[in-house]
Amino acid sequence: MKKIIISTTMVATLFSVQASAAMEGFIGIDAAYSNMDIKSTALVVSGTATASGVTLSAGDSFSYTSDGSDTAPVIKLGVIIDDTHRAYIKYGSWKDQGVKVVNTTANYDYLIKLNNTKLVPFIGVNAGYTKVEDEFDKMTGMTYGIQAGAIYPLGDGFEFEVNAGYSGYNADKTYTSPTINGTSSGVTFNNFVGSVKLEVESSTFISAGINYRF
Repeated sequence: MKKIIISTTMVATLFSVQASAAMEGFIGIDAAYSNMDIKSTALVVSGTATASGVTLSAGDSFSYTSDGSDTAPVIKLGVIIDDTHRAYIKYGSWKDQGVKVVNTTANYDYLIKLNNTKLVPFIGVNAGYTKVEDEFDKMTGMTYGIQAGAIYPLGDGFEFEVNAGYSGYNADKTYTSPTINGTSSGVTFNNFVGSVKLEVESSTFISAGINYRF
């Protein structure tokens, strides 16, 4: 609950600054390459499973990590305050090998003014909501991360932006089998009950796009 409150109030606080502050709205679209790691942990809950002379019994487990990646559009909408603070909502969705990922985050960036150059570097943080689903099921949870990049004005309200970031997640789901007996695909089960826990661990992204300030 605390993370949900933070993600919803982070942008709201900046949107409610006093009216005397110089404020501009902006909208942007990026092409983002994202890569996500998902950890799978298999556990023998009870009974045994035997294959190739090796027997796994209650308490035995093993884990492996898989990843998915894709390049997809990301949409941003927010405000820039005093040319120093940027607060916005970002939405992105991508799909790889039948797995669809949807991220919606509240973001804050601190814009760093440099002398004798139009280039504006920035660093920022984000928090929000993620959904990971395939044809069978889905899991949801919170996401939180950091980002950094740079903006270059193009004129007439347009600007070019590059951005990269890292996110962690609090999203997982556990599947438990019924009791299994018999032999299947070379594995012999004896009163076997197993579970598989899927956890979204982390993701990285790099993006480039165009913003319009209004």
